[in-house]
Amino acid sequence: KELQMEAKIKELILKELKVDITEQSRKREIIEARALYFYLVRKIYTKRSLQSIASDFDMNHATVVHSLKNFPVYENYNSKILDCKNLILKLLILKD
Repeated sequence: KELQMEAKIKELILKELKVDITEQSRKREIIEARALYFYLVRKIYTKRSLQSIASDFDMNHATVVHSLKNFPVYENYNSKILDCKNLILKLLILKD
């Protein structure tokens, strides 16, 4: 069930932001969208370790820490990220 939810989050981010977060890239849009994914997974699965979240993308736990630390900046300056976050949270809460 956890994997299905994470796949659904990735799918919703792809649909809403039109960004493939699995792509290995440092483009701003991808970094911000990936940070949104990290934020949502961390918020929904609070017990999940940072390393296990990072391993979804073949990354280091420090990448997740850095993304989570910068996420408030991304949502402040990119309203699409904020809107997408609110939409996904609303969709996921309604389905549970």
